[in-house]
Amino acid sequence: MDAALTSDEEDGGIRAPETDEYSRWCVEGRVPDVYHPLEFWSKARIKHSYPRLSRMARDLFTIPAMSDEPERVFSSCDNMVIPQRGNLSAEVIEEAQCVKNWMRRGIITNLGATFELVKAIPEEAQI
Repeated sequence: MDAALTSDEEDGGIRAPETDEYSRWCVEGRVPDVYHPLEFWSKARIKHSYPRLSRMARDLFTIPAMSDEPERVFSSCDNMVIPQRGNLSAEVIEEAQCVKNWMRRGIITNLGATFELVKAIPEEAQI
């Protein structure tokens, strides 16, 4: 992350006005076609006009986006680990989930051939 985008150095000594910055920003009108909001809220003019609002926006836009894929993986693990399979080790669950994901994405197309390749690896070469 570019330090200039999240830095408050230019904000030093600037006092926030007593009015509600968000209300003022709504009334004054928004800039159309902002494709890079983090850069927009990091501009000196915007930081000066809306010091608290720009700080909040920079805090918000520096949070990495997360997909729903981790939730999907956890849900499928929940379906896999049922009371009858309660003795599965974390390693076995992890391996099964990886293979399942690779098959879904087309990385592995023939599971039998993959196991044959793994068997062909000398035991001392395996980690």
